[in-house]
Amino acid sequence: MAQCPDTRALRHHAHACDRVHPHCGGRESGTHHMARGIRYGIIGCGSMGREHIENIENIKMIEGCVVTAIADDPAASRDAGQALLSVPASLFDNHHDLLAANICDALVIATPNHTHRTVLMDALAADAHILAEKPLCTRIDDCLELVQAARARAKMVWSGSHMNTAACR
Repeated sequence: MAQCPDTRALRHHAHACDRVHPHCGGRESGTHHMARGIRYGIIGCGSMGREHIENIENIKMIEGCVVTAIADDPAASRDAGQALLSVPASLFDNHHDLLAANICDALVIATPNHTHRTVLMDALAADAHILAEKPLCTRIDDCLELVQAARARAKMVWSGSHMNTAACR
Protein backbone atom coordinates (compact mmCIF):
# COMPACT_ATOMS: atom_id res chain seq x y z
CA MET A 1 0.00 0.00 0.00
CA ALA A 2 1.36 3.45 -0.85
CA GLN A 3 2.09 5.64 2.14
CA CYS A 4 0.33 8.97 2.35
CA PRO A 5 2.68 11.81 1.38
CA ASP A 6 2.62 14.81 3.70
CA THR A 7 2.74 17.21 0.76
CA ARG A 8 0.35 19.39 -1.21
CA ALA A 9 -0.36 16.59 -3.67
CA LEU A 10 -3.21 16.95 -6.12
CA ARG A 11 -4.89 13.82 -4.88
CA HIS A 12 -4.66 11.49 -1.93
CA HIS A 13 -3.23 8.02 -2.17
CA ALA A 14 -5.22 5.13 -0.76
CA HIS A 15 -3.24 3.88 2.20
CA ALA A 16 -3.24 2.12 5.51
CA CYS A 17 -1.32 3.43 8.50
CA ASP A 18 -1.66 4.83 12.03
CA ARG A 19 -0.87 8.53 11.80
CA VAL A 20 -2.48 11.92 11.40
CA HIS A 21 -2.45 13.33 7.87
CA PRO A 22 -2.28 17.13 7.90
CA HIS A 23 -3.05 17.42 4.19
CA CYS A 24 -6.45 15.78 4.52
CA GLY A 25 -7.19 16.33 8.21
CA GLY A 26 -7.94 12.67 8.74
CA ARG A 27 -6.49 9.96 10.91
CA GLU A 28 -6.25 6.54 9.41
CA SER A 29 -6.05 3.44 11.54
CA GLY A 30 -5.43 0.56 9.23
CA THR A 31 -8.11 1.66 6.77
CA HIS A 32 -8.12 3.12 3.30
CA HIS A 33 -9.53 6.50 2.45
CA MET A 34 -10.93 7.46 -0.92
CA ALA A 35 -8.63 8.96 -3.51
CA ARG A 36 -9.62 12.53 -4.41
CA GLY A 37 -9.16 13.54 -8.00
CA ILE A 38 -8.07 16.84 -9.45
CA ARG A 39 -10.67 19.62 -9.36
CA TYR A 40 -10.39 21.64 -12.58
CA GLY A 41 -11.51 25.18 -13.30
CA ILE A 42 -12.01 26.14 -16.93
CA ILE A 43 -11.58 29.82 -17.76
CA GLY A 44 -12.93 30.36 -21.25
CA CYS A 45 -15.47 28.01 -22.82
CA GLY A 46 -15.03 28.60 -26.51
CA SER A 47 -14.07 25.68 -28.73
CA MET A 48 -10.73 25.06 -26.96
CA GLY A 49 -12.22 25.32 -23.48
CA ARG A 50 -14.90 22.82 -24.44
CA GLU A 51 -12.21 20.53 -25.88
CA HIS A 52 -10.46 20.53 -22.49
CA ILE A 53 -13.77 19.82 -20.73
CA GLU A 54 -14.36 16.82 -22.99
CA ASN A 55 -10.84 15.54 -22.30
CA ILE A 56 -11.30 15.88 -18.53
CA GLU A 57 -14.68 14.14 -18.74
CA ASN A 58 -13.01 11.27 -20.63
CA ILE A 59 -10.28 10.73 -18.02
CA LYS A 60 -12.32 11.29 -14.87
CA MET A 61 -13.53 7.71 -14.65
CA ILE A 62 -9.92 6.57 -14.41
CA GLU A 63 -8.35 9.44 -12.49
CA GLY A 64 -11.30 10.82 -10.50
CA CYS A 65 -10.92 14.21 -12.18
CA VAL A 66 -13.83 16.65 -12.29
CA VAL A 67 -14.54 20.11 -13.65
CA THR A 68 -15.74 22.03 -10.58
CA ALA A 69 -15.92 25.53 -12.08
CA ILE A 70 -16.40 27.30 -15.39
CA ALA A 71 -15.90 31.01 -16.03
CA ASP A 72 -16.83 32.82 -19.21
CA ASP A 73 -18.84 35.70 -20.53
CA PRO A 74 -21.25 35.32 -22.34
CA ALA A 75 -23.61 32.94 -20.56
CA ALA A 76 -24.07 30.91 -23.75
CA SER A 77 -20.42 29.80 -23.56
CA ARG A 78 -20.77 28.78 -19.91
CA ASP A 79 -23.94 26.87 -20.72
CA ALA A 80 -22.23 25.07 -23.64
CA GLY A 81 -19.43 23.97 -21.31
CA GLN A 82 -21.86 22.93 -18.59
CA ALA A 83 -23.81 20.81 -21.11
CA LEU A 84 -20.71 18.62 -21.61
CA LEU A 85 -20.40 17.72 -17.93
CA SER A 86 -21.86 14.67 -16.23
CA VAL A 87 -21.77 16.55 -12.89
CA PRO A 88 -22.72 20.25 -12.90
CA ALA A 89 -19.95 22.77 -12.19
CA SER A 90 -20.17 26.13 -10.45
CA LEU A 91 -20.59 28.85 -13.06
CA PHE A 92 -18.96 32.28 -12.99
CA ASP A 93 -19.29 35.17 -15.41
CA ASN A 94 -15.63 36.20 -14.91
CA HIS A 95 -12.31 34.66 -13.91
CA HIS A 96 -11.95 36.87 -10.81
CA ASP A 97 -14.94 35.24 -9.12
CA LEU A 98 -13.81 31.74 -10.09
CA LEU A 99 -10.35 32.38 -8.61
CA ALA A 100 -11.84 33.89 -5.43
CA ALA A 101 -14.00 30.78 -4.91
CA ASN A 102 -10.83 28.70 -4.32
CA ILE A 103 -12.47 25.45 -5.45
CA CYS A 104 -9.91 24.30 -8.05
CA ASP A 105 -6.65 22.38 -7.87
CA ALA A 106 -5.82 23.15 -11.49
CA LEU A 107 -6.88 25.85 -13.94
CA VAL A 108 -7.17 25.69 -17.71
CA ILE A 109 -7.03 29.09 -19.37
CA ALA A 110 -8.62 28.97 -22.81
CA THR A 111 -9.66 32.58 -23.28
CA PRO A 112 -9.04 34.65 -26.43
CA ASN A 113 -5.29 35.06 -27.09
CA HIS A 114 -5.18 38.79 -26.36
CA THR A 115 -6.53 38.17 -22.81
CA HIS A 116 -3.99 35.55 -21.74
CA ARG A 117 -1.56 37.94 -20.04
CA THR A 118 -4.23 39.55 -17.85
CA VAL A 119 -5.94 36.29 -16.90
CA LEU A 120 -2.64 34.52 -16.25
CA MET A 121 -1.28 37.29 -14.04
CA ASP A 122 -4.45 37.06 -11.93
CA ALA A 123 -4.33 33.25 -11.89
CA LEU A 124 -0.71 33.16 -10.71
CA ALA A 125 -1.92 34.35 -7.30
CA ALA A 126 -4.14 31.25 -6.98
CA ASP A 127 -2.94 28.10 -5.23
CA ALA A 128 -3.52 25.98 -8.33
CA HIS A 129 -1.59 24.46 -11.20
CA ILE A 130 -2.18 26.34 -14.46
CA LEU A 131 -2.36 25.25 -18.09
CA ALA A 132 -2.60 28.16 -20.51
CA GLU A 133 -3.77 27.38 -24.01
CA LYS A 134 -1.36 28.50 -26.71
CA PRO A 135 -0.09 31.09 -27.32
CA LEU A 136 1.12 31.97 -23.84
CA CYS A 137 0.78 35.67 -24.77
CA THR A 138 0.69 37.76 -27.91
CA ARG A 139 3.77 39.84 -27.03
CA ILE A 140 7.24 38.52 -26.19
CA ASP A 141 7.68 40.98 -23.30
CA ASP A 142 4.45 39.70 -21.74
CA CYS A 143 5.67 36.10 -22.10
CA LEU A 144 8.95 36.94 -20.38
CA GLU A 145 7.10 38.70 -17.53
CA LEU A 146 4.82 35.70 -17.03
CA VAL A 147 7.66 33.18 -17.09
CA GLN A 148 9.49 35.23 -14.44
CA ALA A 149 6.37 35.44 -12.26
CA ALA A 150 5.73 31.69 -12.67
CA ARG A 151 9.20 30.86 -11.36
CA ALA A 152 8.27 32.25 -7.95
CA ARG A 153 5.41 29.74 -7.49
CA ALA A 154 5.38 26.27 -6.00
CA LYS A 155 2.63 25.12 -8.37
CA MET A 156 3.26 24.30 -12.02
CA VAL A 157 2.47 26.62 -14.91
CA TRP A 158 2.65 25.47 -18.49
CA SER A 159 1.49 26.48 -21.92
CA GLY A 160 0.29 24.16 -24.61
CA SER A 161 -2.66 22.63 -26.31
CA HIS A 162 -4.29 19.24 -26.23
CA MET A 163 -1.61 18.06 -28.69
CA ASN A 164 1.54 19.83 -27.40
CA THR A 165 2.76 21.25 -24.09
CA ALA A 166 5.76 23.28 -22.98
CA ALA A 167 6.78 23.93 -19.38
CA CYS A 168 7.21 27.53 -18.23
CA ARG A 169 9.78 26.88 -15.54
